[in-house]
Amino acid sequence: MIEAMSRETDDSCKAIIAEAQAKANVLMEDARREAARRRETALAEARRKLDDLVRIGLDRAKAQAARVSLETEDEIVAEINKHVHEALIQIAAGPGFREVLLSLLTQAMARTTDGKVIVHAPQAHAAACADWLKAHGFMTADVQPSSEITDGVLIEDQARSYRITNTLSRRYERMASDARRFAVSQLFGERAGL
Repeated sequence: MIEAMSRETDDSCKAIIAEAQAKANVLMEDARREAARRRETALAEARRKLDDLVRIGLDRAKAQAARVSLETEDEIVAEINKHVHEALIQIAAGPGFREVLLSLLTQAMARTTDGKVIVHAPQAHAAACADWLKAHGFMTADVQPSSEITDGVLIEDQARSYRITNTLSRRYERMASDARRFAVSQLFGERAGL
């Protein structure tokens, strides 16, 4: 009987151990699956964060490149503008400027309401402007030599209620944005947003 009880106890222990082992195997398998799921979730999150970092890095690099490109364009356009202004100064100092100035004077006088105006002209060409005005019937126009107006004329009425500025530099200022767009398109190709 002891032997039967001993076998029964052994069988019972073996069954309990087998059941415990089966439960342990199920728990271990569940733990492995959960660990694999968490690992995949963590890897997916890490990949997403890495993709975000790469995208942010690329966006920053593109923004930096765009900024450098715009700065380069601005520097080149500023250099072009400097050369244009130097060329305007050379034209105004050149021997053929008298004809250009008289053309600017003709255009400006066409916009006046009467001949009772003050004409500010470059010092070197004030006499030529006065002669032109007299020759064209503007006897009451007063020519004042100016050291500030060097590349055209500034006309104002005697009451100083209006001014007409017709200079090479003012004309260039009016078309500067178009000139910038043209220079950028010629140097860097067409771009949206210009």
